[in-house]
Amino acid sequence: MGRNKSGIVRDQRLQAIRSVLKNSGRLNKQQIAERLRAGIGPDAEKIETRTLYRDLEYLTTQGDVEKCYVTTDGSLIPEFDGAPDKTKRVEWAIKGQLQRIRGVGMLESLNACLQAPFDLAGDLSVESNTKHLKRGCVNFFFPLSHQFLRLSVDERALPITLNVMRAPDENERRPLLTDLQKKYGRRLALLQLPIPTLSSFRSPQTSGHFQLYIERPQEIWIQDCHSKNGTSTTILSDQEATEILEKGALLGERTVTSMWRPDQTSHPPETCPPGERKNAHLPTLIEASEQFRMLVIASHQ
Repeated sequence: MGRNKSGIVRDQRLQAIRSVLKNSGRLNKQQIAERLRAGIGPDAEKIETRTLYRDLEYLTTQGDVEKCYVTTDGSLIPEFDGAPDKTKRVEWAIKGQLQRIRGVGMLESLNACLQAPFDLAGDLSVESNTKHLKRGCVNFFFPLSHQFLRLSVDERALPITLNVMRAPDENERRPLLTDLQKKYGRRLALLQLPIPTLSSFRSPQTSGHFQLYIERPQEIWIQDCHSKNGTSTTILSDQEATEILEKGALLGERTVTSMWRPDQTSHPPETCPPGERKNAHLPTLIEASEQFRMLVIASHQ
């Protein structure tokens, strides 16, 4: 059984690499090494770069891991068969998860769904029961099925459009990302949630409950998609946003949406006119009904 200078047997290294990629998604070699050091401890410091590379190549050959090429801004290059250079770098991911958004499996377990195109999937992530802002991202916090969730969109993915809608019933048509991209452009993500009071996809013209267009980190445009229950926004101070976050984190599994709201805010709620884009500076609280609210906060690097 092979060992390197660290004293860690090969099987242990391979299992640790699989675990890192499974938990963290698509990573480059330096990021993998950093997470190995955090997980294995001091012994990981002694793993040589060439040993790590050989392990990754072995896992790729075995079909456990797949290699991909990305541009310097992190965008995937589909079907690239050349060699890395100053404009391209190599990253690795668990086989079959290259196009999956990090944490999307948790959403699926709650009967929700998040879709994004191939080259944006790596810039979106979902985590549960956290009140912390992900640095360099626009963060969307919302309660769902006794969970307090954070959807993060990396600033490098901007501009991006996010459509929020009710997840379809069995007898309803499930929206296709490609259908809506014809109207709203390729940089589009769909968030479908099992919340009865949200409006569902009916056609590309009435595509869900509300839509968010994020062009810059500190402001967004919100449009109600002719929903049944309407959409409103409340601009918050940093302190008000922090208080709402704290309340959501404290409620945890006991989160009830009607309880997750500010007691008093410096700005009153404003209704979004159906079909018209409304500008809202961050942080802001979006209310789609008594059963759904979403807190939006940006966090710079």
